[in-house]
Amino acid sequence: MSHGKETPRQKMIGMMYLVLTAMLALNVSSEVLEAFVLVDNGLSRTTDNYRVKNEKIYTEFDNAMLVNPVKVGPWKQKSDEIKSKAKEIYDYVQNLKIEIVKASEGEETPAVVDNIVISEKIEAKSDLDVAAKILIGLEGNGKAFELKRKIIDFREYIVKQIDPDKGAELINSINGILNTDDPPVKEDGTHNSWESARFEHIPLISVMPQLTKVQVDILNTEAEILNYLLSRIGASDFKFNVLKATVIPTSSVVFQGTDFKAEVFLAASDTTQQPRIYLCRYDSTFNSVTKEYEYKPIGSEENIPVDKSGKGQFTRRAGNTGSMSWGGLIEMKAPDGTVVRKPFKHSYVVIPPNVVIAATKMNVLYLGVDNPLDISIPGVPPDKVSATISGKGLIKQVGSGSYIAQPGAGSNTCEITVYADVERRKQAMGTKTFRVKKVPPPFPKVIGVTGKNVEKNQLAASLGVVAEMPPDFDFELKYKVVGFKLSSTVGGFLQEKESTSSRFTDEQKKIINSLRTGNQVAITDVKAVGPSGEVVELTDMVLKIR
Repeated sequence: MSHGKETPRQKMIGMMYLVLTAMLALNVSSEVLEAFVLVDNGLSRTTDNYRVKNEKIYTEFDNAMLVNPVKVGPWKQKSDEIKSKAKEIYDYVQNLKIEIVKASEGEETPAVVDNIVISEKIEAKSDLDVAAKILIGLEGNGKAFELKRKIIDFREYIVKQIDPDKGAELINSINGILNTDDPPVKEDGTHNSWESARFEHIPLISVMPQLTKVQVDILNTEAEILNYLLSRIGASDFKFNVLKATVIPTSSVVFQGTDFKAEVFLAASDTTQQPRIYLCRYDSTFNSVTKEYEYKPIGSEENIPVDKSGKGQFTRRAGNTGSMSWGGLIEMKAPDGTVVRKPFKHSYVVIPPNVVIAATKMNVLYLGVDNPLDISIPGVPPDKVSATISGKGLIKQVGSGSYIAQPGAGSNTCEITVYADVERRKQAMGTKTFRVKKVPPPFPKVIGVTGKNVEKNQLAASLGVVAEMPPDFDFELKYKVVGFKLSSTVGGFLQEKESTSSRFTDEQKKIINSLRTGNQVAITDVKAVGPSGEVVELTDMVLKIR
């Protein structure tokens, strides 16, 4: 949050208390009491959010401690103290809430589960006595006065951790969050204390959001001071301990006709000054005092533009193909005024536009089936590759470099074009033409029979007719026979029987059993259903009994 200014959440909470005060001036109905339950639940969710936020900041302290314990150690110790003190007062308030509820409803009340108060399960929501007895007391010595002292002590401790010259806004913000001033004197001269204004003569259920609000303020203050302490460490104090020239290219592989781009910058650079970055040849000498190499440019120098963040913007149009090398020096002034130069070198590869499209089954695409394809572009990640198919076909990616193509009907060929996402625009990298064929029909086969000559008992033992794809067809398509006719001449008479499935009927088996050596039996009008649901008619087959 911005120090000294109210966040939208704080403004909401302030408005809530205006409404809360107005409600207390009215005859409190059950609906109003239930409204306090909603308010308390909302504030409880806010405490959960702050706890998660604060734990993330403590984790940042732990990570910084691993990098540089000498620099971070004192700040880490302060953060640990704050964590302990915040938890102490948070738990004190939580115990107050539990004590009030149990004093009103008994030790076994369902409104307290695992040290958590469940507002909607409080039965004595309108109780006006218990909270006042505990918090205000009969002689003005209740626990609200101790709570106020704890808040003041916590506030004063937090403020002491802040540099008054650099954190004036933060101090004002924390004083506002943990304000314990008494309300202004009313026009009639009456005066309420901070304790009385919040906890005296109000229903028990309205005390819960008052106390939860204190917990929210404690966690909010904890977040404010933790962010402040973390900022005081300084990233340059513990994240960087060497100067290193760094080159970050958009890609190490560049297609002919496109631009090679890279960022060149000095790691741990001083944001208060701009480095000078230039291409050149250079020489180096070893400094025995600093135990480091010193670099000097040789010959001509070509400056690289530097942006506001201190990063050099290097651009070269890729002309000839092959491996390209480039490098130079990064120059900055050290705190003592001396010039520090650090070298950088980098290389990239220029290749011609190329695309690899391979049919994983064969060099044709079949109508009506999912044709698997492997599509890749050397040097381009799979997520930067896309493809289109000509006509009314369909192509979609199903995995890293894996595609499914379905050519459209009406043409003997189709074209697949592959694109690469280069510099936020699609660039066509290549096109390949494929033949388009219909799926070959299956052929009928009697189960357990091979060849055209068959033993009678072999044929009689068979269950029926199946449809098989040609052996040179690589796709796994399954067809189901839904009907066929069996005929043969027996005793000089032609006998023909029909089956409406793939199995031999009893009448067809009688014909088979009556056959003699040399007789022929024909399987005709074979119909089968494919994956698409289309019924196809298969070729006839004739078997000879041997």
